[in-house]
This record gives sequence, C-alpha cells and structure tokens, in this order.
Amino acid sequence: MRLDDFRSLVERLLKEVPSSYLDGVVAVEVSPKTVPHPVRADIYTLGECVPLEWSGSGADLQSRVVLYHGSFAALARFAPEFEWRHETWETLSHELRHHLEWRANVEALEAYDWAAEQNF
Repeated sequence: MRLDDFRSLVERLLKEVPSSYLDGVVAVEVSPKTVPHPVRADIYTLGECVPLEWSGSGADLQSRVVLYHGSFAALARFAPEFEWRHETWETLSHELRHHLEWRANVEALEAYDWAAEQNF
C-alpha cells in the first residue's frame, strides 16, 4: 500500500473511534519510517503512543500517536496474507488504549506488551 493510501486508511479508521477516546490525543500521525526490532530482524514497531505533557495525575495527559508505514510495508512483504485494514485498526486501537490507560493510571497494556516482548 502506498504511503498516501495508508494515510487515507488511517483517516477513515479514525472516524470510527469514539471521540471520547481521543480526548488528549493531540495528533495521530503517519510516518514513512521503518522501525525494526533491535535484535529480531522479522519484528517491527508498527506504532507508538508518545506522551507529550503530563503532570502525573493522568487526566491532563496529552499524547501523540504515530503509525509507521514503512514497518507495515516491511511486515506485509514477509506475510503474503497481511491485511492492511485489520493490522492498521489493531495498531491504532492498541496505541489509543495506551493513551487511555495512562490517563487512568492503569498499566495493564504495558504489562501485556512486556510479556509479549519476552515471548519473541
């Protein structure tokens, strides 16, 4: 999928997200970058939620979500059955969940991500 088409897909998917889930998300960006795992050549970072400002109380947390088109494209080359829409939705909702959990001072997804990383 071309970068412009990926951006359009992300914009369409964002319209499906309840507006309350986006409170404090100042931007959802698409980057052309490929972000490989530091050790495993077949693993890529598809997205991340970057906290911007936070007093520590959670409710005022602002975040930026970034989806890495190059990482999606690299993964698609390895997996012929790769479904762009499904993977993009899963990644977008995953990163938004990080934002929501940080605002609520909950670390369930952080623990899950750590456990998943250990299983690679």
